[in-house]
Amino acid sequence: MPTGTPSPAKSEGFPGSNVLSPRFTHPIWKAAKKLFRDMLNGLVNEEIDKLLERQNLSRLPIRIRLPEMQVLSIRYGGIVRRVATSFAHELAHAVGSRRGLGSRDQDRIKQAVKDAIALMTSIEVARRFFVGEISSRFTLENPQEAAKAFAQGVRGLGESGRLFRDVGPELEHAQAIYGLSPRRRAKLHKGGKPGSTQRRAATDLIAHPLDSHPDVAKRRAIVHQNPKLSSEDMCKRFDIESVVLPPDWSDRFNVQGWRQAYQNEKCRRLIHKLVSVDKRKAQ
Repeated sequence: MPTGTPSPAKSEGFPGSNVLSPRFTHPIWKAAKKLFRDMLNGLVNEEIDKLLERQNLSRLPIRIRLPEMQVLSIRYGGIVRRVATSFAHELAHAVGSRRGLGSRDQDRIKQAVKDAIALMTSIEVARRFFVGEISSRFTLENPQEAAKAFAQGVRGLGESGRLFRDVGPELEHAQAIYGLSPRRRAKLHKGGKPGSTQRRAATDLIAHPLDSHPDVAKRRAIVHQNPKLSSEDMCKRFDIESVVLPPDWSDRFNVQGWRQAYQNEKCRRLIHKLVSVDKRKAQ
């Protein structure tokens, strides 16, 4: 498992600190960085496996083709998009649960997310990721050219606005919830009472995909971005992204990954239920 994946920003000057209260922005950004690193680990492991296979076929230095860097940068950009959407969602929840979510708040959250995307897609972070996690492990024929192509591809995605496209719907959903009166929010839950269930109603409906536990947060982020995948295909995606199995499954069912777990009849029923719950929370 890669351990040197670069952090996109230090705690000082983190995204949103200039437009939102650092009191709740800092821990949310810290959780987003953790999700970013975890999701990059899956990408790194898959890329290393590909290069190891090529290295075993030849003793010569590996030549990285530029189209390969384009594909890698797009996959990296997909991770940035998911993390940015999660960051926006949690900021909206943090602000909305305290004072509602007005248009000014949404503008501030959008700016914070744009800053976060700019950090995660910066030339410096992208090059450090490629050199530190991939090219340094192999003898490459063109390491500088490959690193430059990857970093430029990532930066181009960040500047294109494509990685920001899911933020608007997230904020619209949050505004629909936090724009309601406490009484209306409580009625969204059967038997809810105004005031006592206000925070619970908002939390249950809005608190995705970043949950309190990092492993659950990572899994729900993937489900949130792939709502049409079947449970079986979702398991394949979980393995690709190195999503950790629930803590006791390995011992109870003697399985080591999601795809293997899906072949186990008891696990399969649990997986259907788990994915169904995650999809419902992501709506």
